[in-house]
Amino acid sequence: NNDKIVNCGLFKTLAKDPDGKMYDKVSRIIMQNIISSSQIWIDINTELFPVDIGNIISITLHRINKTPAANFPKHDEQYNNFEYLMIGKVFNIELTTHAYQNYKTIYASFGGLLMKSTDKLSSLQAINYNDYILVGFNKINDYQ
Repeated sequence: NNDKIVNCGLFKTLAKDPDGKMYDKVSRIIMQNIISSSQIWIDINTELFPVDIGNIISITLHRINKTPAANFPKHDEQYNNFEYLMIGKVFNIELTTHAYQNYKTIYASFGGLLMKSTDKLSSLQAINYNDYILVGFNKINDYQ
């Protein structure tokens, strides 16, 4: 089993539906890590996992070997501790440099829900094109 936790952290919700509300049950959420420059833009089913601006959310990113997602074991104990779980596939990667720091941006699709995650290259180095990933979410607070 080569499942691997690649990145985790606490993220503050900065924006919700910045381009306007497109779908009834889905919102595009923009989050910033509270201690680093890591940023995530992600589409979330907010009927299943309500998110508001100001929420602090614990996010864990795993690289997984389960393919396709339909074969994912539903009783795997390591994944039962999340309030919301998404399984998807990386479809694009960009490498950039800003202020002498190398960054990696991964783009993933979760059955049509999209994610863009940017962090220091070293933090996302284990994620590659066509990798399957799992993103687990737990809400830490409901503060506005």
